[in-house]
Formats: sequence, structure tokens, C-alpha cells
Amino acid sequence: MKRNDNIKPINKSIDQLEKSNQRSLIKDTLLVFLPIFALIIAVIVVILSVYEKSEMKLFQNNEKRIVYNKLENIQTEILHVTNDLMILASNSQMEKLWDSDTKDEIIKSLSKDFLNVAVYFKLYDQIRLIDENGMEIIRVNFNNGDPVVVSQDKLQNKQKRYYFYDAFKLNKDEVFVSPLDLNIEHGEIEKPLKPMMRFATPVFDKQGKKRGIVLLNYFGQTITNQIVKHEDQLRENELMLLNSNGYWLKGPSSEYEWGFMYERKDLVFKNVYDDAWDKIKSEESSQFRTQQGMFTFKTIYPLIEGQKSSMGSGKAFFPSKSQLKSKEYFWKIVSYVPSKELYTNRNTLRKFSALLFVFLSISLLYITWKLVKAKHYRIKAQQALKESEEKFRVIVETASDWIWEVDETGKYTYSGPNIVSILGYTEKEIIGKTAFDFMPETEKNRVSKIFQDIIKNNKAINKVENINIHKNGKHVVLETNGLPFFDSNGKLLGYRGIDRDITERKKAEQALKENENRLRELNATKDKFFSIIAHDLKSPFNSMLGFSNLLMKNFDNYDVTKQKDLINIIQKGLKNTFKLLENLLLWSRSQKGSIDFIPESENLYLLCNESIELLEQLAKEKSINIINKVPNNVFIKVDKNMMSTILRNLISNAIKYTHKGGRIIIETCANTNKNKQKYTEVCVKDNGVGIKHEYLSKIFSISENISTGGTENERGTGLGLILCKEFVEKHGGKIWVESEVGVGSKFIFTIPLS
Repeated sequence: MKRNDNIKPINKSIDQLEKSNQRSLIKDTLLVFLPIFALIIAVIVVILSVYEKSEMKLFQNNEKRIVYNKLENIQTEILHVTNDLMILASNSQMEKLWDSDTKDEIIKSLSKDFLNVAVYFKLYDQIRLIDENGMEIIRVNFNNGDPVVVSQDKLQNKQKRYYFYDAFKLNKDEVFVSPLDLNIEHGEIEKPLKPMMRFATPVFDKQGKKRGIVLLNYFGQTITNQIVKHEDQLRENELMLLNSNGYWLKGPSSEYEWGFMYERKDLVFKNVYDDAWDKIKSEESSQFRTQQGMFTFKTIYPLIEGQKSSMGSGKAFFPSKSQLKSKEYFWKIVSYVPSKELYTNRNTLRKFSALLFVFLSISLLYITWKLVKAKHYRIKAQQALKESEEKFRVIVETASDWIWEVDETGKYTYSGPNIVSILGYTEKEIIGKTAFDFMPETEKNRVSKIFQDIIKNNKAINKVENINIHKNGKHVVLETNGLPFFDSNGKLLGYRGIDRDITERKKAEQALKENENRLRELNATKDKFFSIIAHDLKSPFNSMLGFSNLLMKNFDNYDVTKQKDLINIIQKGLKNTFKLLENLLLWSRSQKGSIDFIPESENLYLLCNESIELLEQLAKEKSINIINKVPNNVFIKVDKNMMSTILRNLISNAIKYTHKGGRIIIETCANTNKNKQKYTEVCVKDNGVGIKHEYLSKIFSISENISTGGTENERGTGLGLILCKEFVEKHGGKIWVESEVGVGSKFIFTIPLS
């Protein structure tokens, strides 16, 4: 009994000690866990709050941008239509029509102009000229994409239509814009539905008397098609277009649209979004949220200065209900994001954050518990550290880098086995030698200066790059890192370190640097190129605008000769500008590599003749004789389109800089060999003004703009010779020029023989 009595206190003591240890572990764990736990809560709350606000701000700005872009697109469409209308109405033959003896010819000419507008733009269901009695003089129907001029026997009287009445009341240069509604044919809404807007303006005779109107039936679908989903929207939204009464012109689905045409007062925005319509109608633009979701809207005023509208009529022959002021005629572009969609990301993120919080809390509690318990295993941890150091030594000896040790004189006292894979030498061949024994002479001088400073100050060797000679003679670039080690008295005993083979990395860096320099040169060339183009495009347009304005203002005061002179100047400007744009397109496509390059065997003599025939008229105007001395048996391996471009540019340049009565000769000069390929030299020679010596090295460079006027002040594009150089080099040839001022120029290029 006594023995059992003694055992019980011992067991009780052990139990108490274990409980004490448990309490200590729990206490230490909580002391570490609770502050971090509180910090995690605060960080997650702050991050969520900031993220949700920034995300909502980003989304709101994106919705505003989408609505603004749609507004700009619609306003641009309306402006384009108005411009088309005014161009047709201001046709110079319009005034002559009413009193002319050649009325039929004028109608035929105007019909052709109307048809061209319908064919080119494909925006108008009908284009009409109506006289003061409402009778159609000209009508062009869209005809399902194949516009036609309606014959005279099918023309109709539109005097009782509201749009004729409202438009004919207008003054000169005023424009009537009808409401956007559905087209009505024979008193019924046309099927399939055809949204329509009518733009009209009155026309006058030479005495200023109002004689009729020009009327465009514009496809309203072009406007409603703007209200589609945006490509970069961040949420699923509904884009809508409403008229001033809240009817859908473009709705979430087709069943909601055009309610006012069917007198369906239930199909209005207010009935679906009652709490949003009052704010949308009363304000120009805004963004707000309701229980239904977020609304972003802007107001469009289709009427601009000089335009008028009316409420129109839903019946075919009824007058319009009333005249509308510009502020009364408006639409609303509305983007609506339902609440469910608006807060989807937020709710998902909060759920995820809650799960993450629970996971982090449990993980943190577990890690803290483990860390506290780790104090009881410190001795085992120290033993584990020794084992880890041994493992580290094994890893070092088997590492891919070269591990070494040198004494205070720089001689290797230890070398890792990987020296063989890096420099090709064995460990025995390395021991006793210095790093400089494996370097080229110039590299040895450079690196020795670096190491002298390092050793003198007992500094670490940090990423010193150096070139070494492999046993096979190739150069290997190493990156050296090392640390000094000392004896107990602080005396330097040597260095231990690692060399890493960075040869391939250096090659990659060099390639990247070369590519970067190339890209920088290309960007500089591009910038210079576009600055040249901008100048050369702007100058002729300014000139043509000036002459065209002069012609418009004084047309009636000038005689026919003066008019022809000005028109001729404008035409020449247009030709030069077109040629510049054509060369620009060719150059751009060649830079992008998008020009097909299909070299085939071609007869050089025939190619030259084709180019001469194209430019024959230019040469005749200056009485210049072009002589083709190329033998008719010379065949070359070329892309025909590129070769023709080369010849045309060189011959047209020769014509431009050769005086009247001059001569141009095209001939082959000599044959050469390059990379086992035979080439022939093609020469285009003239006896013109020649080129100054300082320009000879610049005329093929895009970065230089030295285009000058020809002998008859002809303008160049500045791109012709650049294209020639591009295309010649594409064929593996080269191009150069020999010239003497006052004697002439000789452009020579090599091209592969077939």
C-alpha cells in the first residue's frame, strides 16, 4: 500500500508539469498570434476598401468613356450627312437647272452626281430633288445596295408630305432634320423595319428665288448600330438610345423599340426604370446608382447651327405637329449596369477574402504553435544544421559553377571539378597557376588593375567579368565572385569564390543591344520620314485650298481661260499629292514586308518599253526624246511590279530635271558577279540640270529631304528614289548616281540576270 501511495504523488507531479508546459505553450502562442491576427484583419479590410473604390472608379470612368464615344460617333454621322446634303445642294449646275435650255442635260448630270453619292456612301435609302410644287425631279433609290436613278415616269408628287412642307419654308443654307422614326410606305410602317431620318435644304435659281429642295432619306440604322456593346467594357451593360419622350430607339431588345410609332405608351423607359427617368430627362449628363443598378447617360442634340426640325407625323400625308427648337429635339444615350452585375466582382472578392482570412488565421495559428514548440527542439535543430552544412558541401562540389580557392599570390590551391566543362582543363592543370594564365594579353592588363585594387583593400570580388581562353582556343566570358579569408591575426590568406560561365548571356545581351540600336535607328528614321511627309502633304493642300478658294470667290468674274488655269494648277497639285500618297503606301508596305515579292524571268527591254509608254505624254509635253538601248535578249530575274516601279521613278525623275528638247537614254552598262549570281547594270542617263555634289550621298536617304522643283517647276514626292533603293536591295542589287551640274545625271542599279 505504501508503494502505491508514493507512486501517486510522482504521477501527479508529472501531470502537473505537462499541464504547465501546455499552458506555457498556449500562452506564448497567443502572445505571438493575436497581434498578427489583428494586423491581418486590418490589412484585409484596408486593401478591400481601397481596391473596391478604385475598381468602381475605374468602371465608372470606363462607362463614361463608352457613352461619350457613342455620342461622338453619332454626332459625327449627323455632321457627315449634313455635309453631303450641302455639297449636293451647292452644285454649280443647280442654279442653272431652272432657267436653262439644256435642262435635260443638267438633270442627267445632277442624277449622275446623286447616284455617285448613293453608290459611294451607301447611307441613303433615297436622294431626291423636288421642285417648289412638290414634284420629284430626280430620285435615286438605294435598291437593296444597287442604287438606281428612277425613271421620269415613276417620279411622284410629295407636296403633302410634312418633310417637304417643313423644308421648303427654310431659308438659304438652313437644313431640316426630321425625327428618327420608321419609314412609312402606302400609309403603313414598312416591313422589315427601316429606321429613317430625313435631311433637306432648299435650293434657289440664279435670281435667288426658292425653287425646290434637296432631300436625303438617311438610314437611321447607321445611328442605332452605334449603340452596341463596347469591345473593352468591364461589365455586362445595356446600351440604349432614347428619344425625348423616353421611347426606345435602340433598346435592350427589339420588342421595346419604336413604341411611339405604334402608339404604345407602355413601351417607355419610365415604365421599366421609373426611379431613373426623371433624373435622366432633366439633366444633360450624369452617372448615378439606384437599387436597380448604375446609369450613365449623355444628351445628344442632333440639331446644329442652321438646322431645324419638327415633331414629324406618323401618317403619310399629315402635316408635322409642331416646330422644334434645338434644345427640344434631343436623344439620350444610356448605359445601364444591373446591380447584380455591378457588384458581382465585389461580392466574389469578399467571399474569397473571407475564405483567405480563415485560411491565413488557421495557418498562422498552426505556424505560431509550431514555432513555439520549436524552442524545445533546439538541440536537434543544431544537429540538423551540421547535417545541412555537410549536404551544402556536397552540393557545392557538384554545382554547375566553378568553385575555387587561391592563396595570397593569386595561385589556385583548390579547383572544383567543373573547371573541365567551363575551360576544358583538369583540376591538376589548374592548381599552381593564376587566373591571368588563361586570359588574352589585353584582358590580363585590364583585369589585373581591378584585382590590384580589390586585394590592396581586402575587398570582396563582386561580379568581375573577364575573358578566358578555353583549352580549345575559344573565348569564354566568366563572372567572378569571391570573398577574402584571413588567419587568426587578420592576415590575408587568399580568396574563395565562384566563376560562372556567362558567355551565352553576353552574346544575348550584345544581340539585344544591337537590336535596340537598330530599333532606335528605325524609330528615328520613321519620325523623320513622317515629318517630311507631313510637310509635303500640308504644302500642296494649302496651295490647292488657296487656289480653290480664289476660284470659288471669283468664279463668275474670271473668264474661261483664267478658270482653266486655276483648275489646271489644282489638278497638278492633286496629281502630285496622289503620287506622294501612292509612294508612301508602297514604302510603308515594303517596311512592313507586306508587299508580295515574286521574282520571275522578265525581258528587260519590254519592261523598259512599258514604262516609257506610261510616261510618254510627260516627255512629249517637254519634247524630250527617250531612247531604249537595252538589247532585246536581256532577261532578268525580278518581281515585275517592283521593277516597273523602279524604272518609272527613275525615268519620271529624268523627265522632270531635263530641259525641253533634251534626251534620256536607258541602257545596260556591264555585268557583274556576286555570290555566284550574275547581275547586269541598268543605266538611266539624261542631259538635264544635274545634281550638286553635296546632295549625291543624301538623295537615297529617308532622313534627308532634298526634293527640288523640276525644270518646269514640277514637284516631286521625295519618296521615289527611296522606293527605288528599297526595291533594288530587295533583289540583292545596289543603286548609285553619277552626276555633274549642267551636264546631266546617270542613275545606275544592278539587277540579277535570269
